Amino acid sequence: MRFPQLRPGQRFRWNGQVFSKSGPVTAVAESDGSTRMIPRSARLEPVAETTAEQPAPAGKPLDPAEVEAALDALAQRVEGAASGLGLTAEQAKALHEAITSARRALREQLGL
Repeated sequence: MRFPQLRPGQRFRWNGQVFSKSGPVTAVAESDGSTRMIPRSARLEPVAETTAEQPAPAGKPLDPAEVEAALDALAQRVEGAASGLGLTAEQAKALHEAITSARRALREQLGL
């Protein structure tokens, strides 16, 4: 199989390493997360997809107050960046509503 025949995200073996296709000519190595350019002409061996769901990496539990603060900071940064784009009042209102809706949905999804 050749590199252009792979789907984005599809895993393959090349030069003894396992990669995932990340772009038209790039892939990410599973061993160290580095990005490599893969020649279009490279002969690749597809790696069977696993059907078992990968467990989430262990880490520190999310503190709801920290998540709320991060969401507030993100919303402020997005709206601040958008204020320099010359949006009309209607566009700015639509952006604010979209951010508010996304924050609400994320809170619900996280159970906050």
